[in-house]
Amino acid sequence: MLKRAPYLLYFFIAFITIMVMRPAFFSYVLQGELVNPDSYMRLVRIQEAFDHHEWFTSMVSRNESGSGTLIYWSHLVDAFILALSLPLKFLIGCQKALFWAAALYGPVCVGLLGAFSAWAIKPLVSRAWLWIVPLGIALSPSIINYGHIGIATHHLTILLFTVIAWGFVGRAYLQECPLYAWGAGIASGLAIWVSPEATPFCLMGFGTFVIASICQPSNALVRSMKFYGAGFIGLITVALFLDPPYQGMLSAQLDRISFTFLILAALIYAYAFIPYILLRLQAPLGKRVVWMCAGALFGMSIWLSLFPAYLHGLSGLMTPEQAKEFFITTEMAPIANFIDLMTYGFAGIASVAVLCALSFRQKNSPYPYLLWYVSICSALCTLLAFMHIRFAMYSSAISMITMACVLSLFTRAPTQKWDRTIRLAALLCFLILPNLVGDVDAAFSLGVQSSTERREKDVQRSCRLEDARMLLYSIPGRTVLADVNIGPALLYKTDINIVGAFYHAGIKGYMKQKAAWGASDSVAKPSEIVASGADYILICPEPPIRKNHPSEKEQTHPTLLERLSTGEVPSWLSVVPHSVGTDWVLYQIR
Repeated sequence: MLKRAPYLLYFFIAFITIMVMRPAFFSYVLQGELVNPDSYMRLVRIQEAFDHHEWFTSMVSRNESGSGTLIYWSHLVDAFILALSLPLKFLIGCQKALFWAAALYGPVCVGLLGAFSAWAIKPLVSRAWLWIVPLGIALSPSIINYGHIGIATHHLTILLFTVIAWGFVGRAYLQECPLYAWGAGIASGLAIWVSPEATPFCLMGFGTFVIASICQPSNALVRSMKFYGAGFIGLITVALFLDPPYQGMLSAQLDRISFTFLILAALIYAYAFIPYILLRLQAPLGKRVVWMCAGALFGMSIWLSLFPAYLHGLSGLMTPEQAKEFFITTEMAPIANFIDLMTYGFAGIASVAVLCALSFRQKNSPYPYLLWYVSICSALCTLLAFMHIRFAMYSSAISMITMACVLSLFTRAPTQKWDRTIRLAALLCFLILPNLVGDVDAAFSLGVQSSTERREKDVQRSCRLEDARMLLYSIPGRTVLADVNIGPALLYKTDINIVGAFYHAGIKGYMKQKAAWGASDSVAKPSEIVASGADYILICPEPPIRKNHPSEKEQTHPTLLERLSTGEVPSWLSVVPHSVGTDWVLYQIR
């Protein structure tokens, strides 16, 4: 029990830190609101599973004007939310328990990530500095975006299982214990079960065994590779039985757990026989390099030839026009300016520089090649962050671990006059500077707002989702055209249908919703409105919504959204009477 106590402490360090980082969201959640549309959509899917007694369906029936949409998330995160709600169920009821489980899911994931990150790095860091890892994890801007209260998404869950897999890989190598490699295979399978976007990060962990088997082959490494493959295959097989794709267990899907990744696991297991044969033949280094690299290229070419769409990711599942619209969100966008660079990219760049410096410094260590390999993996994670901001959390996790290593290294080393300076520089680069830049930018943006903008934000508070729920209470089963950002919340709080939400499998509904808001004909009912299938239009006619709506781009004529925001009502719309005290306006389409 005493050995477990520090990790419980690390959990609470990360959990409490993330809870106090965004205090404004407390009042938001206490009012019964979640922060992220994805969080609402998860609750909608759980709710529909209970209503229809179809526990493994991915269909959300009330999206796309009632025709339904496949949400390809696996059900693993849904199961975690249900498990988190169980202790609360008997105290506050099932519905409220699910809501609070979703609201607390992000902070709980951050707490677990902090504890397991400390566990992963424990063999390399003195215990005196382990506490800095969960603190740094909870203070990382890229992790805060997905971990504060009121948000329940799969991104941190993927990172959590990836870090666990990396920790098991490190222990399997350092302690020459293949059972740890078995755990790494299971953790990698769990990460891919949550979302296939974990695949490259899990392959980075397996690559450690590949590099080690080339440079220092041993029976333990060969067994570790086999155990990794066995754990991976076992978990993927179990996942396919428990959570099969909508089209069937043998269907190939690249955006969720499917038969595709069982093939990948089989190839990884088969690959372990190459170092086994080379070890038995006592092949020299040159032959090991050639055969191991050739085997890796051959295996990946087989998998990619069977499933070439994986090279294109989600964009391969859409038309070019749909992909262009889908990748406009902030988390899908690249690092585009200096503030983004300092907030999301600087820690990753610093970790790459430090790891390269450590690789030079430790050139006489037993495993210098692994330090270079970790440096390359850190560079790849940082490069992915520059392509899509959401991947910055991987480079952030690596940078926090790197910071702990630097602090520990210069504590154990003989005291030199530069050691304290180096430790302070590590804290500045990895922990303080990214948060400071982001906070200063936010404060500056707030300070330069005009009085008109501030009044607009004050007015916006009168458009509460609870008021919208009361307004829509009398039209159950009807289809409502509303802002895309509140669509999932309306599905959760009401019995209406919506035209579209922002998900790649439902991109057609989103495109219909976007076209309807962008319609410019004000005399006759526009064809875009007819195509949307909407019966009603819900809008909070305020400038902030109009400016941020994705349909407001390069329009030569006033759009429907612009007209309704300024109070200009087309003749084919009629206002539905609504309650006093709200700025929401509900229009019926005639």
